[in-house]
Amino acid sequence: DKIIRDLVEIDKSCSKEVETLNNKKSEYTISLNDLKQKKYETYLESFKKESHKEKEKTAVELNNQMLSQQQAFKQSKENLEKAFNAHKEEWTKTIFEAIIND
Repeated sequence: DKIIRDLVEIDKSCSKEVETLNNKKSEYTISLNDLKQKKYETYLESFKKESHKEKEKTAVELNNQMLSQQQAFKQSKENLEKAFNAHKEEWTKTIFEAIIND
């Protein structure tokens, strides 16, 4: 009789311990999942910030290139206009003579 009661008590005690451990396991799993989610969100936020910085940097570089190309185009246009204005009489005469002599 005593052995059976002791066994029943041990069984109850072990059952409670298993239940307690299962609850702790669930809590740790939830905690671990929360930690994973926070780490993921932190990483994602960091990635977004770096991506935004890189995007801004690229936009500045492209804008600088565009301004440089616009300046080069403007300078080329001015050079062509100067050359045309300086030589238009000569070129007009040469073209006219080439048409007439053909």
